[in-house]
Amino acid sequence: MYYNPRHFDSQLASLSPQSSDTDSFPGPDIQHKILLSAYVGMSLAGSTTVIRLALRVRNLWWDDVLAVLALMSLIITAVAGKTYYGITDTSTIPQHSRVALYYIFAVTFDTTVWASRLSILLTIIRLGSFQKRLYTAAVCFMLACLILVAQVFWVCEPQDRHNHWKVDAVPQCVLGQSVAITQVTTDAFADVVLVVFPLILLRYLQSAQAQAQKIRLGVSFIVGGLTTVVSIVHAVYLLQGTQTSILVSNVELSVSVTISNFAVLVAAAHQLWNRYHPAQESTKVSTMAFGSASQIEQNSQGSSDSEMEDALSNQDSRR
Repeated sequence: MYYNPRHFDSQLASLSPQSSDTDSFPGPDIQHKILLSAYVGMSLAGSTTVIRLALRVRNLWWDDVLAVLALMSLIITAVAGKTYYGITDTSTIPQHSRVALYYIFAVTFDTTVWASRLSILLTIIRLGSFQKRLYTAAVCFMLACLILVAQVFWVCEPQDRHNHWKVDAVPQCVLGQSVAITQVTTDAFADVVLVVFPLILLRYLQSAQAQAQKIRLGVSFIVGGLTTVVSIVHAVYLLQGTQTSILVSNVELSVSVTISNFAVLVAAAHQLWNRYHPAQESTKVSTMAFGSASQIEQNSQGSSDSEMEDALSNQDSRR
């Protein structure tokens, strides 16, 4: 995400605008891996989001909307990046359009990652209690995204007065270590939230019932863990300033959008399994305070596991 734009290979494929290499652009081998990761990642992100929407079409909520926005932002990133890094000395693209492409490419990186994280967080909100604290965390997520986006402009605009990067054939602002540190810090905060809260909510599930909630919260914890792993790997390469950070940046984008859909897809798979393999014994509903879960418990005594899980699923849909 942070490299010197004055060393430019006109044959370069699309890369992240926030890479760390300050000396040169990636060689052909890295370029091939970047393209491959982009094609595979876009396919996975697009297919999982479409399946999610098909499953949730009757009960759409804000987490579903943010999943769609994350996918749209990913597509914009790919198109802008491919166009931007396809510029050559003979290109007829106006200079102001080239600058705009750079800004779009830089900004949509952050919007893709943080829209995916917000989608995961709102899915957790839809499942359990502590909603006041979780909504506060959601506001912090939005503020972090806005700060990262604004930082691109308040670093790049003053910089143009010194090195006139906007007049380069391929305009590229040197974002520097300050932006890298801000990104790593906000990533760490988001990772802690996405890992800790599902564990706290799972702790309050005191009975064998509410399998749907347990599975979804368990998946949310795993998803938060995967997000943490990707963020840490990206941060390591980012601060080292290696060419591999560009590849990891692209992988992070696709992985963020894809795993934001996991909780919904796994819940649907669980419901499908229960439909064809119904539980043989009935148990009491969880004593966890999930909004109006006590009402579900009173109305579900003696019901089968699948019936009670349907009631819990309907309760989730109304949130």
